[in-house]
Amino acid sequence: MALETGHYRIINGGKSIGHPLFEDHSNNPKPIIILPRGVKEDEIKWDLEGDHNGYIANIKGAPTASINEKLFALLVNKEKAERWHIEPVPQHGLDRYIILTQDRKEGWVVPKDGSAQIHCQPLIATKSIPPLYQPQAIFEIIPRSFRPSAATFRNSGWLPKSQEVYHSYVTRLFKKSQSRFYMGKTDDKVLLPPVREFKNFIETEPTVYGEFIRMFDGVDTSEPNTPKDYQQLINILNEIFREAPAFGDLGPPVYMVMAEVMNTQGGFSAFTKDNLNMHFKKMFETWSRFLNSKDSRHTLNTDDGGWFNVLALQAMMKEFPNRTFPQVFICDPQAEYYGFTSYEDFFNRRFRDPAYDRPTGPLIDIIVGAPCECTTYAYQEDVKEIDKLYIKDEAYSLRHLLADNYVDAFVGGTVIQGFLNTTGYHRWHAPVNGTILKIISVPGTYFAQGPYTIGEDLVDTPPYLRSLRYFANTATRQLIFIQPDDNNIGLLCFISIGMTEISTSEATAYEQQKVKRGDELGMFHFGGSSCALVFQKQSLVVIDGKFKVPEVAMRINEPIGAIPV
Repeated sequence: MALETGHYRIINGGKSIGHPLFEDHSNNPKPIIILPRGVKEDEIKWDLEGDHNGYIANIKGAPTASINEKLFALLVNKEKAERWHIEPVPQHGLDRYIILTQDRKEGWVVPKDGSAQIHCQPLIATKSIPPLYQPQAIFEIIPRSFRPSAATFRNSGWLPKSQEVYHSYVTRLFKKSQSRFYMGKTDDKVLLPPVREFKNFIETEPTVYGEFIRMFDGVDTSEPNTPKDYQQLINILNEIFREAPAFGDLGPPVYMVMAEVMNTQGGFSAFTKDNLNMHFKKMFETWSRFLNSKDSRHTLNTDDGGWFNVLALQAMMKEFPNRTFPQVFICDPQAEYYGFTSYEDFFNRRFRDPAYDRPTGPLIDIIVGAPCECTTYAYQEDVKEIDKLYIKDEAYSLRHLLADNYVDAFVGGTVIQGFLNTTGYHRWHAPVNGTILKIISVPGTYFAQGPYTIGEDLVDTPPYLRSLRYFANTATRQLIFIQPDDNNIGLLCFISIGMTEISTSEATAYEQQKVKRGDELGMFHFGGSSCALVFQKQSLVVIDGKFKVPEVAMRINEPIGAIPV
């Protein structure tokens, strides 16, 4: 299948191909090279223009050509750009291609001598049908529009600042859990009731037990003070559910200790089972009751890890320069715990003056506002009724996404998805003036990442965070269908999507309620998560182009689209 004109990332052997930012400032042709890990997005942004008859491959606006059998970007004399034949080689895997010159006599090749610049030379292939090419000539070409960078996820609180931070946290939990047990052996008496039920379920269900054994066989357990089997994992979960999350550079704590086992075939098999997910649900409900109690306020202080220390306040006030926490959010800084009654009361704090900080603007019917405070993750038009959930470039499948509700009404429509900052605002607001038609809670998974990501590197952007579209189709979520007052907008569906332990959604709106844009619909618990807004195909709304690409901040209530006038 021919690639569509668009933005792509080109990869060989797990490393991106691109154009380095740091170089001489002349107009000389710039070498196209294998880039080191951790490069900026601008260095790997390819624009492919063309069709099956050939493509112009632009990098940072410069087309490419072969010069003396090496690949360069042309800053001048762009008329000499090569028109490349990009041919799929499915025998080498999904999204794999060879890239050939116009006469098909030469192609892109990563040199074997270890030098960085891409060569253009005759390709070596077997005489088999189909032919097999050397790995140096096989390139993975994937759309780049759906993958925010690791830095964006890290800044949003979804990743630890460093491996040292992660290991320090897990070591603390491991040692704390060890103090409750003899030689690390689980004592059922000190397990919280739902954790004890979870352990019993694993040990009495042969298939699940085998998968938990297999998932730990698939991870590196050599690191000290990390869980080496399901019993140690249970001990650590038992500690996490006894305390409120602290501020820090970690990320969601349950996800942090589950990340490696999630990234195994055994983990995927176990974490997609409905009966297992029911036990996760019970554990999170118990944790939620604790986080809604006064006993959960132990991290609402100025101590190291407290939510009111200097670093925490700086993180929470990043979007509100030259203002204080009490100026922006309803609280009492003179009272103990700033007047919050629980961790959840703090984390779902409200704006003191929403009309100032997150104004809706004129409440006219033609405008669609942002339903969540988030960062854009994906934008997809022409969404299918049923689509493949196992492909690497991800997809929305309406029968799965909408849990078989109003599917026909949304076939061919558009989905825009974002993810929340863990230190941000976690309530949802009505995107339009209209009526709530239906609210549906959909049970789903908690820790099942996209199957196409299993086994991929955890160090950069973990596979789980490359699975958010897949997660939208499969995770625990809540659907709110809204009929706008302006029929030209068409039926809308707002989806609150759980991510790992941040999976509890609570609607505060009700069916048949009349809402104005900016009215509260509900909230997430435990912190930030993901959200999506689904439009019908016949909707006349024009979405602001800036929200069609990833990594764009979307402030709740701000207009994201409108009916043209």
